Amino acid sequence: MERRNYKVLLSVNFNKEINLVDELDRIMEEAYECTRKNDFKSINLCSIEKDKMEILTSISSKKRSSNFMLSSISAFLRRVCKIYNLEYDTQKGYFTIEEFSTVPQDEYWNLFRNGALNIEEILKKNLKNKQMKNSESSDNELEESNNKTLENTYNSDFDTEKFKKPKRIFKEILTGKNRQGSGFRMEDIEFKTLEDTIKQLDSLVGMEDTKEKIKEITSFIMRNNQRCVDLNIDNPGLYYNVAITGNRGAGKNTIAKILYHIYYHLGVIGKGEFIYIDSKDVYPGSSLDRYIGSARSGVIFIDNAQFISITNRTAPKDNYTTLDEWLSVYKNNFVFILAGETEGTNEVIKNEKVKKHMNFILNIKDFNEAETVELVKNSASKEKYNIDNNSEETILKYISYLKDKKIFENAYTAKRIVEKAIINNGIINNSNCLVNEDFLFDDIKSSERENADNTEVDPLEELIGLNEVKEKIKEISAYTSMQLKRKELGLKTEPICLHMNYVGNPGTGKTTVARLMGKIFKKIGILNTGKFVEASREDLVGKYVGHTAIKTAEKIKEAEGGILFIDEAYSLVSDSSKDYGYEAVNTIVKKMEDLRDNMVIIFAGYPKEMLEFVNMNPGLKDRIQFKLEFVDYKPEELLEIWIKFFEDSQYEIEENALDEMTRIVDKIYKNRDNNFSNARIMRKCFERIKMGQAVRIMKNNLTESDDIIKINIEDVKKLYDEKDISELQEVVLKRCIGFIR
Repeated sequence: MERRNYKVLLSVNFNKEINLVDELDRIMEEAYECTRKNDFKSINLCSIEKDKMEILTSISSKKRSSNFMLSSISAFLRRVCKIYNLEYDTQKGYFTIEEFSTVPQDEYWNLFRNGALNIEEILKKNLKNKQMKNSESSDNELEESNNKTLENTYNSDFDTEKFKKPKRIFKEILTGKNRQGSGFRMEDIEFKTLEDTIKQLDSLVGMEDTKEKIKEITSFIMRNNQRCVDLNIDNPGLYYNVAITGNRGAGKNTIAKILYHIYYHLGVIGKGEFIYIDSKDVYPGSSLDRYIGSARSGVIFIDNAQFISITNRTAPKDNYTTLDEWLSVYKNNFVFILAGETEGTNEVIKNEKVKKHMNFILNIKDFNEAETVELVKNSASKEKYNIDNNSEETILKYISYLKDKKIFENAYTAKRIVEKAIINNGIINNSNCLVNEDFLFDDIKSSERENADNTEVDPLEELIGLNEVKEKIKEISAYTSMQLKRKELGLKTEPICLHMNYVGNPGTGKTTVARLMGKIFKKIGILNTGKFVEASREDLVGKYVGHTAIKTAEKIKEAEGGILFIDEAYSLVSDSSKDYGYEAVNTIVKKMEDLRDNMVIIFAGYPKEMLEFVNMNPGLKDRIQFKLEFVDYKPEELLEIWIKFFEDSQYEIEENALDEMTRIVDKIYKNRDNNFSNARIMRKCFERIKMGQAVRIMKNNLTESDDIIKINIEDVKKLYDEKDISELQEVVLKRCIGFIR
């Protein structure tokens, strides 16, 4: 493929409002676009025609500033080439450098041609020339001065407000901290010896099993190194790749950093870098060179490994292939550390393409309550706060509450507890000591009130009718409670899957019961929140390819910890095989298995249509554990529902009005069809009677309380004048004379 030159013009004039940073960003973006589109194999970022362009013009007369700008741009361009695996052509490029430096122009040119033009070399030569002119310096003094020169350049030449952003970004460019793939380098190492590193490991709160495992790895490497020395043989080149699993905030990054230091002190990685990569960048066609840059050894830390198997870019199997290639090609130079949340990462490291490369697996457990209290104290100490000893019981109680709700996130939770307490302290006490009152948070207060309310009344028994449904729910509740009890006792348990199918006509209480299921399962301990999320086709099915999976996943995410209720579930799909609703169903089926421990999905609808819907997808049918049939209410139950509507609204029904309504309900019930809407009809009657009563009260100018709350027979008989209500009764006459049946 033909190579093309990529020509760059940088016009820098500090006397005008020109943003150099934006220009450098533009170069980076265009370089990325060229490689992404694969327009050509390599691009030359420094090919400038001598008679047409200058790479720098109108630079400030300050020499050190000029040196800094010149070398920074060069370092930036070189870094762009390394990041995108591009060719850095030094044969055609040139710089206009008259009066820029104490370094002679031909020396700059030689550095440039040899591919060594960078900030360190330029500053070193500048400093050396100045020192040779002024006085003789020892090598140690020169080295120490060199180390300080770069920082001094930042501070002296970019102190104005205008250049704060360039100052920061240039510093990031030259240290490599502004790009994916950089973490920290060996010159930034915190623990100077292996002993210091092990002390740091021992000082960590909790993680006892993980600490022991790391010490075993350390001992093994030391024994292997000593063996090679004793036998005078080469090190066999063993691989020390590690997979670290643990829930959010468990300390995975901290452990990875400690392993990095151990590997450095034991000679496993030489003087290599710690290179950070997010798992979203592990996909087919992604080059590891883009992230490694100039590094030749070190640790490659791949974070959020749980997402390698779940990606929007490609099929997971292709991501595994890419990771396998990385682990194979770079195994002699780099140690790979994979880290991610337990559930998803375990799936990743079970894959054969990954498993064969992982010699060590560290599973970090969640912190217990006492350990979390220690984390809270440490976090407070970092913020220069003390915690009163009388607060520990309250903190423990709050941590237990978060664990029960399954919203506990280890060290992140500890930090948030301290942040909330500091806010309370600032409002209430405004001192450097956090006291018990500061840890009394609103969410646990409301939870305690809610639990107190739940113990007073059994909401299921308050429902009218539905006797078979109530019995089934009691059986399910007893079963789940017993499974949890067996688990506490260490006995064998069965997986708890509570997804349900509710079938019945409209108005039979399906939605009401679904809401109660969230509260019941929360009280038992099956669900975290018990929240109720209702979804329809509109909430789940998108309008274009790829939209449905996103919408469905978002709604499922919203319902985690509670109930996802999908009424008229069969409306998700149509007769067309191209309907996006099938994608929604497939997404739901997968999540029913993945989230069965912390979410219940309830499908509801008419009996016949629900039967067809469930049988449509074998996976769906297999994952629905319980079917509840909601039969039509009987006449006396319908009347009781109607009466309850009035009682809840503080009305009183006269005896003769009740008798008349009983006759109406009997007629409606006898002539029901397959679309009979049960309690909805009773609500409709209730609303119409209220309106009629209001008209009567106003017409007769009645103002007494007894008159306002009374429902009489005249109000009820008004239902005969309502066309939709009277039609439900007229069917009786038609059936009697043979029009139907």
